[in-house]
Amino acid sequence: MSSTLRLVVDRLRRDALATPRRVFEEARGRQPWLSAHADVASVFVALADSRESTYPVRDDLTRALLSEHRTSGLDGAGRVLPDAQSSTAPPR
Repeated sequence: MSSTLRLVVDRLRRDALATPRRVFEEARGRQPWLSAHADVASVFVALADSRESTYPVRDDLTRALLSEHRTSGLDGAGRVLPDAQSSTAPPR
């Protein structure tokens, strides 16, 4: 994984782990791929698995997180995936 991508994933992990559990529970009800995970930390463990055989699952989890982000509005407040502009912009 590239250093920029690793930085983005680390920032997302920190922000998502700070999200209230209730928010993740609500997202699990909307996103079937999240329902298999007890908490957001479990999702990030699955996303960190870089084996080629896990690509389809990681792709589905990424789509679920992006869907949650898109439906949450522009500010991303209180959602599973925080606002991409504030959390994922590469350092300058």
